[in-house]
Amino acid sequence: MSSHTFPLTETSTTDQAGSYTASGCWEQAYAEHGVDPEDLHITPLRQQQASPLGLSFYAPPQLQRQLQSSPYSPRHLLDAMLRELGQRSEDTGRRKVLCLYWHLPHDLLDDAEVTEFMYFVGRRYPLGDNPEVDYCVGFSGNDLQPGRLALFKGLGFNHLQLVWDGQQSGPQTDLPTVNGEALLTRASAYCQQFHFRHFSLRLEHPLPHLERTLRAMETAGMRLPERIVVTPDSSAGFERFSEQFRALRQLQYRVLGNDCFVRSASPLANAQAEHHLTLNTEGYNHLGVHDVVGLGPGNRSSLGHLRQLNPATLTDYLRLQPRLLFAPLPNARLKAFIDSLLCYHSADLKYLQDRYQLNLETILQRWREQEQTPGELFSINNSQIHLTECGILRLATLCKQALNPGTDS
Repeated sequence: MSSHTFPLTETSTTDQAGSYTASGCWEQAYAEHGVDPEDLHITPLRQQQASPLGLSFYAPPQLQRQLQSSPYSPRHLLDAMLRELGQRSEDTGRRKVLCLYWHLPHDLLDDAEVTEFMYFVGRRYPLGDNPEVDYCVGFSGNDLQPGRLALFKGLGFNHLQLVWDGQQSGPQTDLPTVNGEALLTRASAYCQQFHFRHFSLRLEHPLPHLERTLRAMETAGMRLPERIVVTPDSSAGFERFSEQFRALRQLQYRVLGNDCFVRSASPLANAQAEHHLTLNTEGYNHLGVHDVVGLGPGNRSSLGHLRQLNPATLTDYLRLQPRLLFAPLPNARLKAFIDSLLCYHSADLKYLQDRYQLNLETILQRWREQEQTPGELFSINNSQIHLTECGILRLATLCKQALNPGTDS
């Protein structure tokens, strides 16, 4: 299978030692074991038009350098994304878009180009007709500027996500550098100033003194991120990962998977408590959005068990020759089990047996073999499996063992 660059989203994961985050285990299984639908001689089922949809816009951070060393301009990128938008909307454009994810680096498109692109997105898809929509725009470093924030707020985005990538200033800027603590407090203030309904923090690099900063913000009455997403690159060592896990729990954050922490009054926390949480390729949502159409170089789309992978380099993307992958059976049936563990840290074994003919005893036995004492990782009562805190912390290992029989992690 040829290599592709994926957007670094909540559900990203990695094989490398030191990866303790669990929410991306299913997508990692695609990267390792996905097969081309043509090899299976099957036709993917058409998705129900009534189900809600997510739209993701992404380009890799290095695309700006590709542009500088090529004969192409940002206009070429925008035109290619508009062409892709037209193609993808032919099959999915009648579905309401309840989630938007803007991962495009802010130095790629200027304000006029962003406005143009979103205008045509609105022509192709129903946007903003539900007050509960989650339209998220990510900012990092000195990209977090009032003018740009005002632009996206005016375009209907209601979720500000601060992305900490370890870079203390934006590329090609003369603005002063800022540290992570100052950036987090500035983002909180901007959320209040521009009335963003949702505020989240995405850690793509370890953020020093995170817990201390959050406690200081709480004491000062500042707005805390309602969601904190820990990615593989930011989980430096299991001991540190465990310490951060427990510190965020002490700050009254609930945990989804073992790497997404949400405030107890947030929509995601309520969805977990009410048992209607959804996990897609971009992360968790409370709106029932399973399918995501991804536009841009290196992005991916998810429709049921089908994945469409866009080329990551600009020249290949301009030709727009995506690759399709399909989840091989019978592993696809495991998704119901994995998703239940990630969303609720529990699963109904009898339901999975009756509904999917999924006998999990072999997997559970392998998990028992990992325990130093019985019940260390999970318990079972009346056909319901419940993870312990130790099991939640080690959820990445448990999921990998379930998806890769015979693998010792």
